[in-house]
Formats: sequence, C-alpha cells, structure tokens
Amino acid sequence: MEEIKKEVCRKKWENFWYYHKFHVIIGVFAIAVIAVFVRDKVKQIDYDYTVAVVTGEGIPQDAIDELQSVLENIAADRNNDKKVHVLIQNYAIGDKNGESSNPQITMANQQKFIVDAQTGTSMILIYTDEVYEMYKDQSLFAVEGGIPVKMEECSAFADVKDGDSLRNLNISLRNIDESLWSKEKDLKAYYEDSERLLERFVDGDK
Repeated sequence: MEEIKKEVCRKKWENFWYYHKFHVIIGVFAIAVIAVFVRDKVKQIDYDYTVAVVTGEGIPQDAIDELQSVLENIAADRNNDKKVHVLIQNYAIGDKNGESSNPQITMANQQKFIVDAQTGTSMILIYTDEVYEMYKDQSLFAVEGGIPVKMEECSAFADVKDGDSLRNLNISLRNIDESLWSKEKDLKAYYEDSERLLERFVDGDK
C-alpha cells in the first residue's frame, strides 16, 4: 500500500512538472528579481548633495573619501533622515583634446559629465585650471571676477589630511538657468542649500 501511494505521488508530481515547469521556473526567477530589487532599495543611499570633481586624470579615492567626510560634517540634512550623505562624482575627462591614459573610461566620463551639467545634478564643482578654460565660455562656472577659489584657500580644506591631489583645484557653484526652477520645484532649494554648503566650506562659520 505504501509503495502504491509513493507511486501515485510520483506520477502526480511528474504530471504537474510536465505541464507547469515553465510557470514554476518563471515564478522562481520573478521572486529572485523582486528580492534583489527590494534588497538594493533598502541599501540604496539617498544622497543630500552631489559634488562633481572634474579633472584630466582621476583623483585618488582616499582623497575623495576624506573630502566627502569633511563635506558631510558641515552640510545640512536636506531630506530630514537625520543623516547627511554627499556623493562625489570624479569625472576624469582627459586633457583639452580629450586624450588620456584610458580613452574608453575618459569618453564615458565625458558623457556622464555632460549629462550632469545638463540636469544640474552637481551644484558644486571642483575642477582644474584647464577644465575651467575649457568650459568658461559656456558659462558653466559661477565665478566672481573670473578668478576661481582654490581649494587650499578654503577654511574646511585644512581638515582634508590627504589633500595634495586636491590642493590646486578650483571650487565654485555652477551657473544654472533659473527657468528650470519652475519645472523642478526642488532644484532651487537644492541650489540654495549647495550654496550654503560651499560658503561653509570656503569661509567656515563666518
């Protein structure tokens, strides 16, 4: 009797699997995709600010991490989650001719920076003298008197211990078309908060 029951169960399973195996496989795959999506959403950081570092070649990650930490210590919490997160995008766009040691990465960074500039993702820009000359005719940089502020002249830069690769770079807000503020209601607030962050970085608590 026991053997008969086992045989019946086996045949039922084989019959089920024959007709429904694709549904089961698709279902398992869908559950796995959803699980990965939920996990990534939970881990996803909601950044308060994005800062663009635009240079010919990349900046060492240790220096980027230290700068990020310094900015997070003086920045305001924009999304009220009781944490401050600053994302620093390091765009290594090559020299004025677009040449670099890694042309493929350079081309990708150039495209990413163009998108960043068009959308206003980064309101604070850190850049070399060469990058300033490349883009100043496009009025990308909000620079008073045509002389950008050097990072080493900024009050908070003293807290960037491993900052030699950043020392001679310039820092400023970007110019932005104020007509975009009517389309993106948060863009104006983001610009103003970024302006206050830059002022704290440059002048300290003054």
